Amino acid sequence: MLSIHIRALKETDMNFLKHLDSQVKWGFSQKSPEIFLEFSDSAYLAEDSVLNAPYGIVVTYYYPPSTGWIGFLIVAEKYRGKGIGRTLFSEAVNHLLEIGCEEILLDAVPDAAILYENFHFSRIERSLRLKILKSTLSKSLISSPRSIRARKEHIRDISIFDLSIFGAERKKIFITMVKNPKSEGAVFFQDRKVVGYGFIRFSNSSFSIGPLVANNSIIALDIISKLIQISAFHCKECERILIGVTESSSIPLQFFYHLGFKEYNYSIRMHYGTNQRKNCKPNFIYSITAPAMG
Repeated sequence: MLSIHIRALKETDMNFLKHLDSQVKWGFSQKSPEIFLEFSDSAYLAEDSVLNAPYGIVVTYYYPPSTGWIGFLIVAEKYRGKGIGRTLFSEAVNHLLEIGCEEILLDAVPDAAILYENFHFSRIERSLRLKILKSTLSKSLISSPRSIRARKEHIRDISIFDLSIFGAERKKIFITMVKNPKSEGAVFFQDRKVVGYGFIRFSNSSFSIGPLVANNSIIALDIISKLIQISAFHCKECERILIGVTESSSIPLQFFYHLGFKEYNYSIRMHYGTNQRKNCKPNFIYSITAPAMG
């Protein structure tokens, strides 16, 4: 039987994170260690209590006033099936409940959904991962986008707009994305008010769009055009563009399918507790990124 010790994740653990990423290919190693740790509310590592050999990780996010998120629950392949994932998950749930979260969300790898059901999480819907080639999408992009590059001074306005849609404060996400050297943002103002924003992260082979929220499809397309335009300077060789949309978001799905996006993967959106957030307005274009799974 393994001897499991749980401790806080450190910057010195980044090589282990990259090792896990090579097994599951979820893309978290694209973030610099400082950005990865700053973005999360807390992050835990399970290790052998005697040998200090790492087993796996889990990350939590907190969105005021009372919404929590669990992501990146990953156990090294040779240690799976030994209760490590359950121990890490229990640690994450307890932490979020202790800091006052009344609602906890996650996107589960389909095979892991039953684990979370054992912790009284319920299935909501599928979170779809969509992809398209940049060369295909470029045919739909407008030539003179009116969006402007998102900067530090725009964070407050973006946060207010996003809060009215998401129903929980995600300001920390926007601060981190603006600071991340592998991320870019665009914001659309109308009558001095934000009516749309979006962020894009890039790796060596792909762009990942999200979060993205816009009043309508015209603004969304404008924002996407600006994101691709400014990101191309950082990563010209990126060809795939990835985005995430929940299955019930019919208008965003129709919009992205119309642009030529195709489904390539999915996770199971799961929920615990009371729904503290407002429902997304149905006429809005709203997308997640290819989100942290577990």
